[in-house]
Amino acid sequence: MPRDLFKKLLPDRHALAQRWYLHPFRALLHQPAYWTVHRRSVVRAVAIGLFICFIPLPVHFLLAPLLALLWRANLPLALVTVLLMNPLTFAPAYLGAYWLGSQLTGEPLAALHFEPNWQWVDTQLAVVWKPFLLGCLVCGTAAALLGYAMVSLWWRIAVTYRYQRRGVKLRRRNGAIEENSALER
Repeated sequence: MPRDLFKKLLPDRHALAQRWYLHPFRALLHQPAYWTVHRRSVVRAVAIGLFICFIPLPVHFLLAPLLALLWRANLPLALVTVLLMNPLTFAPAYLGAYWLGSQLTGEPLAALHFEPNWQWVDTQLAVVWKPFLLGCLVCGTAAALLGYAMVSLWWRIAVTYRYQRRGVKLRRRNGAIEENSALER
């Protein structure tokens, strides 16, 4: 079941509450709503994390917990989902977002030669910011909706499968009990 998988992957809230850097947030960390592993909490956390992945500013680890607290989502899962955008994936994701934004706005693609300095931000980013931000917004929204739907569907299929297996086990057990009681007569 998905709940068991998520419980194995996510950290223990009591162990995290003992960390020195989380002492100011101890009151929030004791709220069980932010740590429970149920369908609504998990799908909200995945959607939050996937949307925040496409924000092109380095505020992912600030926004994810704030939105998770606001929408009562699973806090550690929202933070873990943000890690999907990492140094190996951010370049293709942001280039894809820029391409999508340029297609939506009708602006031609500009040749980008990235240099990590303020002059590049001032000259190059000023040219591409509209399609880039629009593409990030559309990709983030699409990823959040798709993640929400996929995790929700996966959860429902897993629960349905588990209940069907439970019914089969109960019928087998009841059949074995009836056979034993018939033999005793």
